[in-house]
Amino acid sequence: MTWEYWLFLVIAAAALGAIFFFTLSQNARRRPPVRHDTAKEPTFAERDNKLKNQDTDKKPPPSPTQTPSEQGTLPIEPFEIPTLPEPTEDMLPADMCYDIRFFGKKPLTASVFSPLLEQLKKNGINVGRLLGFDVAADGWRHTPDMPCPHWIVALPLADRGGAINQATIRLIESIARPFAQKINLHPVFPPAAAAIKNAALIDNFCTTVDMFIELRLVGEPQQHARIDEVMRINGMVKESDRDYLCRVESENLFRAKLMPTPAGGGGRQTLIFELDAPNVCDPSRAYEEMLRRIRRVAQVINMRLTDPKGIDVDDTRIHTMNRQLALLTSQMREFGVEPGGSLARLIFS
Repeated sequence: MTWEYWLFLVIAAAALGAIFFFTLSQNARRRPPVRHDTAKEPTFAERDNKLKNQDTDKKPPPSPTQTPSEQGTLPIEPFEIPTLPEPTEDMLPADMCYDIRFFGKKPLTASVFSPLLEQLKKNGINVGRLLGFDVAADGWRHTPDMPCPHWIVALPLADRGGAINQATIRLIESIARPFAQKINLHPVFPPAAAAIKNAALIDNFCTTVDMFIELRLVGEPQQHARIDEVMRINGMVKESDRDYLCRVESENLFRAKLMPTPAGGGGRQTLIFELDAPNVCDPSRAYEEMLRRIRRVAQVINMRLTDPKGIDVDDTRIHTMNRQLALLTSQMREFGVEPGGSLARLIFS
């Protein structure tokens, strides 16, 4: 090879090198500068979470009015229950009552509760107490005359109709909740389990000591005016056409009623005397007073003293009844219920 050949190869290689370096410099000018960020690329899990959060952010927050309230009624607006003093024990015997508390923002009169009380009564539920909170006096009152913002409707846990149970409580709530919502009151119900337990104890007590004494005078038919006159002379006040009441020292001791004489002649005339033993202050004294007046009436109009089955009442049976009434008084006081007191009238109704 001649030197001309080698010179040609060197020139060609130099030309190729120049073209290569020119091309690299042009590409470098077009490429954007590289950013050296310190943050790491998100992992797959992080990307998924980010997408989920973006989807959630797109959903509007739920409106409170869209939440269905209990029993399909409209929701009650938020209400903060005030802290109030408790009623005194004589006003509200807590262990004996199922007390529904109604809290409000505006004062209401007692008459507003008439529909509620009537509906409870129609369903066989006895209403024992109605208390209103006197804001000025900072205390509770029995059925106050002034408007009150807060109220208590107290139902006896047990009475002569029986004890409340789970079904009764559901019925009470189904009546009380719509009533409260209608007049913008917030109802609070006592714990059901404790109420049912106490109701069973009270019902057992009522069954043990409850005594309703009935005595009868039976004889030949007398003129109605003659019966009225004899009853009046013996201190019996006429309440209606055939009903009489014996009231001693502001207490109703016993009642009497004249039964209609059977038609067709030959029938016997009957006067029935009734003593509600737990609801008088001294059951034994009330029984003795009833016997004394019955005997005087029987002597004047010539009638015979019997029990409801028609059996004559003699001294032995009277003595037995006196012992039972003394035991009743003792058991009631041991249970914490004074005969004839407000608590006795609450649960023996």
